[in-house]
Amino acid sequence: ILFVGSELTPIAKVGGLGDVMEALPKALKKSGVDVSIVIPRYGFIPKENLKLIASNIEVLLKNTTEKISLFETTLPNSEVKVYLVDNEDYWTHAPEPYFEQTAFAGAKQEIQRFTFFSKAVYTLIQGGHLKADIIHANDWHTGVLVSLLRHTGATVKTIFTI
Repeated sequence: ILFVGSELTPIAKVGGLGDVMEALPKALKKSGVDVSIVIPRYGFIPKENLKLIASNIEVLLKNTTEKISLFETTLPNSEVKVYLVDNEDYWTHAPEPYFEQTAFAGAKQEIQRFTFFSKAVYTLIQGGHLKADIIHANDWHTGVLVSLLRHTGATVKTIFTI
């Protein structure tokens, strides 16, 4: 199972989503499920303790492409792998996961950032960099990913939790 979300306690927490993205994968891992997590690598998450898995991966956007890198670490106090999607234009400018106080889709800039995140994760799945039988997408931030998976004939199963 690959959990996809915008928050992850203790790495990037704003509210309850971060708590669920930490606790549920840990519990599943303890019960023997092969589980991993992917979130954006926000600018406040230092690269020094991360392992670079892939770089210069092109993500196709409407009229252009953006390059991403993929880093790996482990969720503290567990054996759960955490993947972080890195892109200088979309993730390094905010001192917190969101530009606004809440995680709601209130600003065009937030919608663009998380649409890009969904497309980046989709690209990583299609390219074989991220593997899973089930994608557990969390909250509105990953809605585009669910749509891409369903409308492009991907064979991976999806769970979408809001």
